[in-house]
Amino acid sequence: MLMITLFVQNRGSAIPAQQLPEKRREEVRRHQIDDSLRNASKVKVIFQGNRVFTSQELYEQMERSRNTNSAKPFALKTPFYSEDLQHDLEGIRFFLGTKGYLMARYTGPEVQVTENQTQVILHIEEGAFYRIGKLEVVGNRLFPTEQLIAMSGLKIGEPINVRDIQEKVFTGIRKEYDDHGYIQAEINFNPTFNVPFIGASVGVVDVELEVDEGRLFTIRSIGFLGVKKSEEELLRSQLFLHEGDVMRQNLLEASLVTLNQLGQFEEIRLKDVIVRTNSHLSTVDLDFQLSRKK
Repeated sequence: MLMITLFVQNRGSAIPAQQLPEKRREEVRRHQIDDSLRNASKVKVIFQGNRVFTSQELYEQMERSRNTNSAKPFALKTPFYSEDLQHDLEGIRFFLGTKGYLMARYTGPEVQVTENQTQVILHIEEGAFYRIGKLEVVGNRLFPTEQLIAMSGLKIGEPINVRDIQEKVFTGIRKEYDDHGYIQAEINFNPTFNVPFIGASVGVVDVELEVDEGRLFTIRSIGFLGVKKSEEELLRSQLFLHEGDVMRQNLLEASLVTLNQLGQFEEIRLKDVIVRTNSHLSTVDLDFQLSRKK
């Protein structure tokens, strides 16, 4: 094995990396890892510390974390970069979070360069396996507690699943509020982790969903950009929203469908709608940006 001792030049003298300030030392270490990975002809990953999931299962999650349409869709494809590795490791942590290991962590990587390959050593701490204990909702007025819990996909006694938290709690519940005019609603996920003793392999997580509904917003004005004034009446007739209505996100999305069905404009997407909010008046102004087909 080739042992690499890293030195940094400073005013003509070489300073061992270990004697640098911590922040600078981490930066130097990151550059060293980048150089090792980028110049490697072959990279091998070694997992350490995992107890429940095999190294092969974890490696498969690294591969699945990549966008298959990207230039480098597969994990550890050379040339390789440390930011790619961090992305892959987050894929592993997300996978463990979907299996009840919400407190999973990783440390490293450690990179060892040999004559034949570069080894990447990853330390995985799966932590305890958590089931859901108590479920509580606070701050809600629009939706009853039972309905919000059903929306969340969380069930007492089942393993905690980070995908449900992401897709159903933060995205799903937030969308329901958007569809009812509470476009500034916020949902906070507050977990309390309980284990019978330090180092226990099984625990319980009590969950509090904290809701800040905010105010009900209505539509003050609707405008169209890129069209003649005489065309606005036809365009307004295609909308499911009008001035004075509650600002409902689902009706805005449905309005885009009918506008696109006219076939007169380039595809209109949500990003083409300028939404200006007035928090003091609890109103929104909508401007649809249209581009006529050539």
